[in-house]
Amino acid sequence: MEKTIRCDKCCGEIKYKSDIVVVQEGIIGIAAYHEDCYVRISKGIKGFIMSSPLNSARGIFSLVAANIIYIILLFAVLDSDLSGFYILLVLLFAFYADFHYYLGWYHYLRHFK
Repeated sequence: MEKTIRCDKCCGEIKYKSDIVVVQEGIIGIAAYHEDCYVRISKGIKGFIMSSPLNSARGIFSLVAANIIYIILLFAVLDSDLSGFYILLVLLFAFYADFHYYLGWYHYLRHFK
């Protein structure tokens, strides 16, 4: 059973994986757009609240770079005499960086072949 993915702007069905753009909106929200709808909406006021597409090469590169930085920070905090609070803080930042990517994959991208 396949889930029907709808564009947040035009409410049309997104049929192809190459046509979907998943973006972060605000702090914890994600949205799916047609590629053309995303281009139109990113030029307006709403474009200030949206991030770059999560399923683009830039989005994946920033995910990998953030995880490398968080691993380095985690080892730096573990080697120092800082408390467990800082270790927890680094892990929470790492979780937040990955959260939107995996949420977008779970809700939208996994339904395409």
